[in-house]
Amino acid sequence: MFAGITRSSLSTRSSWNPGTLSMVLLSLVVATGCRACGADNKHKAKKKSAELVKKKAPPGKPVSSIAAEAGPKGVLAKLPIKMPAAEDAREVAPEVTAARDLILKGDKASTEAGRTQLVEFVKTHETDADAHYWIARSWMAESVVVPAIDEFKLAIQHDAAFIGARQWVSVAMQKEKRCADAVEHLNHVMEARPDDLDAVYNRGICKIAVADWDTALADLTRYCEKNAEPFCTDVAKAQKMQANATGERRVPTDEEKAEFERKKAAGELPPAREAFRKKVQGQ
Repeated sequence: MFAGITRSSLSTRSSWNPGTLSMVLLSLVVATGCRACGADNKHKAKKKSAELVKKKAPPGKPVSSIAAEAGPKGVLAKLPIKMPAAEDAREVAPEVTAARDLILKGDKASTEAGRTQLVEFVKTHETDADAHYWIARSWMAESVVVPAIDEFKLAIQHDAAFIGARQWVSVAMQKEKRCADAVEHLNHVMEARPDDLDAVYNRGICKIAVADWDTALADLTRYCEKNAEPFCTDVAKAQKMQANATGERRVPTDEEKAEFERKKAAGELPPAREAFRKKVQGQ
């Protein structure tokens, strides 16, 4: 039937050998044609891409999450917290000053010595907010976050207007993934110091951690209006992604509209944009 191979020969065990099998397969290809040979490149590419994603992705991790991590949202999610830039100018007790100076030296022995002095001091001055604050700072210098949070909270308890303590406790809480608590203190900082954009930035980072992208992008946009940093381009890209995901479209500003009209008149629109414009206008 196929290239001289009869049914009887196929049914005969002695004639079923590698040469015969090759002839049968070749005959089948010739008789039926190669369906989709060379036409399923896209399918193969998608399959290969899926295999690569599967290799890179942890078990159970959706592909959409991997795509987000590789895009602007992934870049923003890796931004570090900003540490407070300066200390509040506060009058403190001489004992606190001496211990603080030891802690600020930065070496382990001095830090421990300063903390020991402050622990003794608060036994008789338990409402001294600055003493508790510097005990907390000594723990932060050693990356021991939980006791630092407790001491910062005591400092705030004894002086609710101690903004430096609120800044530092928010950082410590963010390190412990306690963003809901951190935001409460950051809100106080932002109210007391509207021009302190580091607090705005840190709240944005905290909101990213809990996937509140609307608030996060609003905070980071506010920060980027005064600070031109490399990540700011990713903020704008992430805003577009967020708008597409929610079905909302940002209304262009008057300046953006004027710039578009200028480019259109000068023939400076990107080819794809110009083609789209003509298609919409039926040109």
